[in-house]
Amino acid sequence: MLTHGLHRLLNRHWFALPALLVVFGALVVSQTADWPVEARLIEAGLLFDLAVLIPALYLWCYRKSGKSAALRALALSCGGVWAASHLVPLEHQVLLPWLTWLRYAAIGLLIYVEVRVLASVYFAVILGRKSPEMAAIELSNSLGIPAQFAQLLAKEAEFWRRVFAWPIKLVRSFRRK
Repeated sequence: MLTHGLHRLLNRHWFALPALLVVFGALVVSQTADWPVEARLIEAGLLFDLAVLIPALYLWCYRKSGKSAALRALALSCGGVWAASHLVPLEHQVLLPWLTWLRYAAIGLLIYVEVRVLASVYFAVILGRKSPEMAAIELSNSLGIPAQFAQLLAKEAEFWRRVFAWPIKLVRSFRRK
């Protein structure tokens, strides 16, 4: 019975095992490589494995998730560039300095998307357009985040709606006049 459940879990989330093998391989290569001789090749290989291969495997595994899988793959790619910058010795980094700006741009994009989604949930609940339960369900379905986390965000938005209830009523009363 345990093996059947484990088999189903690995069937659905097969990405974890190849990703762990790739990361383990990158660690071994970075520690055993002859850096002065083949620094560029090793750096390019580590960068490809961590910033391209792992996000591609993730996209392939969770391709049915749509936009949320693409955003997570972008985050994995940023993490891969970061990890490669720590695995490649500083004196042998040739490609990585060229990619740091791209990593920061991608992180900025991820933060923008996150803030926009959270703001839409907050404003929908605070302005009374949606109930906290409905906002949590929509947030969980659209982004694929855990339902408990979405409920906490919606409850926080409900808290702020109650805190700002009086100022919002005041602003709305001025608009009607």
